[in-house]
Amino acid sequence: MMNINFKDIIGPQDEYLIIEDGVVSAYSSGISNFLIEKDLNLKIIYYFTRDTEIEFQISEGVKVNITELIFDVASEADINLKYSVEAGAEVNFLSVKNSTQKGKTRINTNISLAKDAYIKLNELASFPGVSVLNNRISLDEPGSQAVLKTVALNTSGEKQILSANIFHNSEATTSELQSYGIVANSSTLIISTDGIIKKGSSKVELRQNTKGLILDENSHISASPILEIEDFDVIASHGASIGAIDEEMLYYLMSRGISRSDAEKLVISGFINPFFASISEEKLQDWIRSLININL
Repeated sequence: MMNINFKDIIGPQDEYLIIEDGVVSAYSSGISNFLIEKDLNLKIIYYFTRDTEIEFQISEGVKVNITELIFDVASEADINLKYSVEAGAEVNFLSVKNSTQKGKTRINTNISLAKDAYIKLNELASFPGVSVLNNRISLDEPGSQAVLKTVALNTSGEKQILSANIFHNSEATTSELQSYGIVANSSTLIISTDGIIKKGSSKVELRQNTKGLILDENSHISASPILEIEDFDVIASHGASIGAIDEEMLYYLMSRGISRSDAEKLVISGFINPFFASISEEKLQDWIRSLININL
């Protein structure tokens, strides 16, 4: 894992929490626990050496920008993170999940949204070994909305699983799920997405899309987009596209004097640009790009 200077990540106007195995080990003046009661920009830095459960509560009407950085997860640790978003709250959430440990990693994230609550989650996952990443989002009351974009990068030579389940438990709820997978070095990535619209949940809009990019002939991606619809008055769609880098595109770039390796990185960069669209902090964006380049 790439070293990082926290001063490059935590800005002068940011609040922050450093959390080790579920215990806050350092914090700023504006927050010291897992209850968010006012508008703020919050950086959360995690370290895990054992099984851990953490629950954040985001109070009614709060507007918060959260950057979550998971720097290390011990082998075989089972991590459970829960975020409860109360009525009218708005959350812009950037999550970078990474580790130096090569054993099995399992991270479960559960997000529940109340009336008119909104969350936009951009997520990057890159682990050096076997991993299971589960996201579960529950839209529990009318007007709740969720947008989830996940980039999973697997160059470990192992099998990794990315799973996302979105539950529309109420009428007039909206979700958009975009999953991007990149594999190399004889790695396997399984992407499973499930959109569930419960009976009585009319006026729902649900959209899913999965894209996969395979960088060598010994790597594999499988996608399983599923819709479970128990109501008729809804809009729902899903799709998946998986393939190798377009050789014609590589040839075009190489004809402009770019090496094949750099051409591949340009194509990959274009593939995952949706993840970077909402990152305004240049130093953070540069660090994340460096992390991706190290793992390719």
